[in-house]
Amino acid sequence: MSKTPTPTRRIAVYGGDGRVPASLAGEDVRVYPSEKKSGRGSAARLAEAIKHGSLDVLYVLCRWVGHTAVTKLKRLCKKHGVRFEEVRGAGPREPKPE
Repeated sequence: MSKTPTPTRRIAVYGGDGRVPASLAGEDVRVYPSEKKSGRGSAARLAEAIKHGSLDVLYVLCRWVGHTAVTKLKRLCKKHGVRFEEVRGAGPREPKPE
């Protein structure tokens, strides 16, 4: 009997210096550095990926991204059915053990 393959989430991280956060290790992650680190090309590539349905989830590292960019990305994700997550502070936290 063959196993049904587990669907892989296509994840993007926008902001910061271009490193993959440790909490997303092992996932299909595309990193788009902040404009300060890479220029406007990174934001344009991210917008195109959203428009073409290449992503399932977008994490925005708010510490490294301006308010205007966050608002535009949030609208674009909503329009194209991409889950949008703002990450504030140091990054996503691991769930507390019970």
